[in-house]
Amino acid sequence: NTLSDFEAEVSAFASERDFLNLLPKEAVPADYMWLREASDGQIYLHVCEVYEIPIPIAARPSDTYLMLLEELRAAKRR
Repeated sequence: NTLSDFEAEVSAFASERDFLNLLPKEAVPADYMWLREASDGQIYLHVCEVYEIPIPIAARPSDTYLMLLEELRAAKRR
């Protein structure tokens, strides 16, 4: 059940991101600018962090896990 809740939350954030991208940049509140610019992987990581979901559990199937690992590596390089 946690995985389906996780997927629903990620989907909600992605839908909100898509909506924010329809707005002119200056109309997006500063607190939401991160979401407007977020990749799918960044949204996954955000949901894992906010809801304290261990990344390996949230990252199945393996394609998603590999995507998350790449996001983590990129974040460490920044």
